[in-house]
Amino acid sequence: MVRVIKLISGMSKPLLCLVLALVIRFSISMAVDATVEDAILKENWQMVINLLENNSVKTGTPVAKLILGHACLATKRYNKAKLWFDSVKDGDDFLLWSEWNKSLLNRHPYNPIAIYLSADAMLRIGRIEKAIDGLKLALKKREDFELASEALMRINHLNNKYNQTISSNDKTGNENLTDNRAYLKTGSVYNKKNNSDKDNSDDTKYFGINAEDIKSDFNRGKKHHQKGEYRLAISDFTKTLELEKENYRAYRNRAAAFHKLGEYDKAISDFTMAIEENPNYPEAYNERGVVYYEIGQIDQAISDFAKAIESDSSYTNAYINRGVIYMKMLGDVEKGCADWKRACELGECRRYLIAEKQGDCE
Repeated sequence: MVRVIKLISGMSKPLLCLVLALVIRFSISMAVDATVEDAILKENWQMVINLLENNSVKTGTPVAKLILGHACLATKRYNKAKLWFDSVKDGDDFLLWSEWNKSLLNRHPYNPIAIYLSADAMLRIGRIEKAIDGLKLALKKREDFELASEALMRINHLNNKYNQTISSNDKTGNENLTDNRAYLKTGSVYNKKNNSDKDNSDDTKYFGINAEDIKSDFNRGKKHHQKGEYRLAISDFTKTLELEKENYRAYRNRAAAFHKLGEYDKAISDFTMAIEENPNYPEAYNERGVVYYEIGQIDQAISDFAKAIESDSSYTNAYINRGVIYMKMLGDVEKGCADWKRACELGECRRYLIAEKQGDCE
């Protein structure tokens, strides 16, 4: 490290600038290749996610992290988007992001995505007006550009909120938003002025999506389901998923409604989506296993009950259900009794006690 510092300190200014430029270009090239760039420009965001998330080297770079944030944002994976965006905080990282976007925009000056991402880069280095101009240009290129529209609304909202916050401390009240970190978290506007006791109810809004709307649709769907109004429940869970694509509970609950309606393929599909979003989800494995059992796919049912138990070794329903298949369908009394006995040890004894009374289990 000392040698490196001495070497750098001995460089002339032009040479140092050249070295820094090469370092930046190398860092950028590590993050994005032609395939990823092409997918970005074509707005094939799922391909972008697949290409980057499967490469640990690339996902370690700030450019890749921010691209993944926007890709998750575009595909309505808001929690994951927040994680990717929050993972990049250093000013030098934002410089890399800015340089990459500058290069992209130079090569694709009329592409709305290139313009939008460049505006994002401007905002992250504090050039608010340029960011606003860029977002307006992106919308001019494509009026239905949802990402640009939401970003612009977010900036306007934060500007208004910041001005309201400083009005009690600054009689002029004419400052603009200068803390670009507030772009991602509204609360930082208050923190900047030491007003952390302010009502941060607007913080439920993230990327133009209101968390209360998600919660309201989801809870309403559960109430419809409890009343046996399965179509209405499906409608509300669908609305939840339109706002938050990775909401595995909404997938599971919509699957349960499809199951009640006898729409088994749709139920299996939604249970599968719930599991993809949350691989350690015993309820989804168990309930998908029940569907497989009802349509006669016994091997798949046993497999799902086993996976539910792997996810949670204390999940009694999976032991009971697997025991039913062993006892009633396969005639494997030993395995069936073992599952029901284990369920009894966990507190659910009805099946085991009946079988014991009948002399089926010891």
